[in-house]
Amino acid sequence: MHNPWKKFARASQGWTSTCWSAEVAEDCLKEWNVTHEASLHFAWDGEDRENDVMFFVDPVTVGDDITDCRNQTLKAPFSQKIIWIEPLCSNTTHWITASQICADNSTSQEKKFEINSDYLLAPSNITTVEVTNTTIQLEWDQPYADAHITAYQQVWYPTLSASS
Repeated sequence: MHNPWKKFARASQGWTSTCWSAEVAEDCLKEWNVTHEASLHFAWDGEDRENDVMFFVDPVTVGDDITDCRNQTLKAPFSQKIIWIEPLCSNTTHWITASQICADNSTSQEKKFEINSDYLLAPSNITTVEVTNTTIQLEWDQPYADAHITAYQQVWYPTLSASS
């Protein structure tokens, strides 16, 4: 097996240069295709090569409380052909960037995806603000992203009246 990180030095001229193996450098130019197979599953194909693939998962967040919602960086050899990302943050848009890692650690042929997590998840930390005979006002934590209320449901219950 060849060493893709071969280095050649010209010490007599007072400088050192790095020449990367031509085969690995060409790997970054080979076509490849990435597909979003399922919510947390990505696959890629293309001619086999020596370089790695990197996936960067960037949740688009608002507000300060993003402790449970973080960036992910995943790396795999090109030959793996499949990767699963960690569960996404609820109520959040995520940008996924897939790219090949070249011999000089630069990236090449980026593929971008936008994924929206389930917007119908229940809100968290619900508190009652005010209750009257006809209304109830509720508040809940702001979601990580600017998710809008997409559905609501009214439920009516009969009240019991005291008999005399």
